Amino acid sequence: MATTALLAASDRPAVMPASLAQHYAALGVLAVLPFDLPLTVPSVHLITRRQRVASPAAAPFAGALVAQVELMAPAAARPMKRSATRPAA
Repeated sequence: MATTALLAASDRPAVMPASLAQHYAALGVLAVLPFDLPLTVPSVHLITRRQRVASPAAAPFAGALVAQVELMAPAAARPMKRSATRPAA
């Protein structure tokens, strides 16, 4: 990862996901500075092709992604269910 390589070669701070920072802190590679940033993460979209069977790797990945979003997202922000048919144009 470029950010960690830059951190190793300097004494500058960097912004990274909290989970990644905590991982490196647990390894003793860096220290985490408590700092709240007023950032929001943009939504994530899962796009699939209609009338195509997902690959053996894609199907469980999509299921795991949807399950994780449902665990993390507030009820109002839960993903919409995919419609089986396309609306008439």
